[in-house]
Amino acid sequence: MFLFYVNPILIAAAVIPAIVLLRFVYKEDRLDKESPGLLLSLVIFGILSTFAAIVTEQIGEAILGILLPQSSTAYNVLLYFVVVALSEEGFKYLLLKKRTWYSSEFNCQFDGVVYAVFVALGFALWENISYVLMYGLGTAARSSACLWARFTALPSATTTLATSTAAAAAAALPCSCRCCCTARTISSQRMSTTAMHGSSSRSLCCSSPRRTA
Repeated sequence: MFLFYVNPILIAAAVIPAIVLLRFVYKEDRLDKESPGLLLSLVIFGILSTFAAIVTEQIGEAILGILLPQSSTAYNVLLYFVVVALSEEGFKYLLLKKRTWYSSEFNCQFDGVVYAVFVALGFALWENISYVLMYGLGTAARSSACLWARFTALPSATTTLATSTAAAAAAALPCSCRCCCTARTISSQRMSTTAMHGSSSRSLCCSSPRRTA
């Protein structure tokens, strides 16, 4: 209920950038649209991952505080590159996998990219709201600019990484291809099979995946 007692402009400033990016990614999935219910649940899972990460970060920070002085380089390296990184990215991955891995809607490898983006933007959405409520509209502008910059900077490298992650998860799985994933279709989604991986259409789109782990 606390959201009703704050400036709605602040909330809008935190929420609108994430909505714009979510819509952009949703439109890029031109082969087989995912259901709104599934995508909404992924955003919610992304939000939930922030709370789980906070708990493990506080525990990790307390343990590091016992072992190392807080002003030391080792403390800061371990805190940000191990405790924070593994907590935030780990919970996003675990909740992403729990919600989608056995879903019948997960029938194309590009779906993995869409799912991962929705979870990540759910996480970023709640972080933005938290920062805005604590630090005001100026922070909203900066955090929104950073969010957009992360999403758009080096698009080919970013897309390659996202595509490789999704492909690595599904390429080893036995499945039969039903989507018409030609190089032209993938190019329309800002992915070029030949240029980035030299792989066949089957490596990017499968149906009826039989996941065993």
